[in-house]
Amino acid sequence: MAFKLSTNSESIANIVVDSSDCDTFSTLLESRSFKDDLQDLPVILEVKSDELQANELAVMLEILVQNQVIVIGIRSSKQELIDFANFSGLAHFPDAKKSVKIKKVNPDIQEPKVALKTVPPTVVNHRLTSDDQVVVDKGDLVLLDVAEKESELVAKQSVWAYQSVAGKVIAGIENEAATIYIQEFDAQLISIGGVYKQFDQTPDKLKGKAVMIDLEKGRLRFRLI
Repeated sequence: MAFKLSTNSESIANIVVDSSDCDTFSTLLESRSFKDDLQDLPVILEVKSDELQANELAVMLEILVQNQVIVIGIRSSKQELIDFANFSGLAHFPDAKKSVKIKKVNPDIQEPKVALKTVPPTVVNHRLTSDDQVVVDKGDLVLLDVAEKESELVAKQSVWAYQSVAGKVIAGIENEAATIYIQEFDAQLISIGGVYKQFDQTPDKLKGKAVMIDLEKGRLRFRLI
């Protein structure tokens, strides 16, 4: 079984990742039983696969965020993934010592689905200063460090920033279904699919908060996570 879900008495869900197959992972997250079991629970990704790379972990984190799942950390002995977790602001947990009840989860697929080709995101793990502009013309952009004022993040698809962003974020060029996620919001400008909002001063309700932005009926929608 490539992926398993377990819960413990502390109301924390563990997703055991024993595969680097992001398409199967996405299918599981969309299944009704998986969503019901994860509802309102913080999640730890327990990585058992030796093949999983940091960029694939980034894709899985993106899929979880899109499904409104809150990830608080990972369990892994692989240094590359531990470093990625540290850059992303996620906790690294030691091996679980408490016994847990494992529930095997199979995707409820009634019709065969065409396998989707997942484009790995472009991962930027250095600080962006006011002179920096990052442009991604294929796939998503994942930022693991701070983006200072006047810096620019531009992506044809979604943007996932796991630190503070005080610059400009432009996503969804030619794709109005794109999403922007910012761990600590302080952005000067947000744009998706050509719809933009500029901030002379960050509203108190958003400043320093984890915020997800998308388009709803042609207007930018800001949600606290």
